[in-house]
Amino acid sequence: MAQKKRRPVDSLLLSIRAMVNLYGAIPCEEAIEIHNRLFLGDPPATMADFNRIDFDQEHFDIEDGCIAHECLLIFDDDGLRKLLDRQAGKPRYVPGPDELLRYADEFYAERNDSYLQLMDFIEHDFHVMHQTAEGLMEDLFLGVANTDYEMKHILGEFDRCGIEFDDPAVIARLMPRIMAFINNTRCWPNCGHTPLEIRALVPAAPRKPLVVMKAGRNDPCPCGSGKKYKNCCGSTGVIH
Repeated sequence: MAQKKRRPVDSLLLSIRAMVNLYGAIPCEEAIEIHNRLFLGDPPATMADFNRIDFDQEHFDIEDGCIAHECLLIFDDDGLRKLLDRQAGKPRYVPGPDELLRYADEFYAERNDSYLQLMDFIEHDFHVMHQTAEGLMEDLFLGVANTDYEMKHILGEFDRCGIEFDDPAVIARLMPRIMAFINNTRCWPNCGHTPLEIRALVPAAPRKPLVVMKAGRNDPCPCGSGKKYKNCCGSTGVIH
């Protein structure tokens, strides 16, 4: 028996959920174009199908011709504009259909090598339960993928889980893993690309690290070791 094809409006809604989670925001017409390009076996969606979608129960809405995640519209009056400014001039990452639909789950995280290595380090070097490490990684992923997390925010997530930074040697090994995780995480400002990918695609893109250390060389290190920054994390050459 032949498999029944999804209605264009249902298929399009599923794609839009995924695109909002991957990009944060995307112009309505571009979302339809990407959907039709990826899902050739489905009846092509049209703007009429788009207009029949009920957004009332979704975590996104329409603003200025874009489909935008609700956090861009609720928590910051200029959130959508700021994101679109950050995305300007950058190519959009368009995965295959199977990969795209994984992002229809709002909490989906691509568990690449850097993700798994950081989680393993948290679990074993900080001696925390696997469930705690899983939850911390989920929070770190959402923060890094959706916003510009500074180091104080990342360390704040560790603190919230009761993880204390009392061994400078452990901190020195942690920092490169955090940076690798950040540089290989797909994020909204890069149109779904990772920082490493966007630097290769857009050579003129700013080289400024995503994690910005605010401490001066003689200030106490933000990791909480009690040492001066220059004698602790500042001596690793990882965070600038």
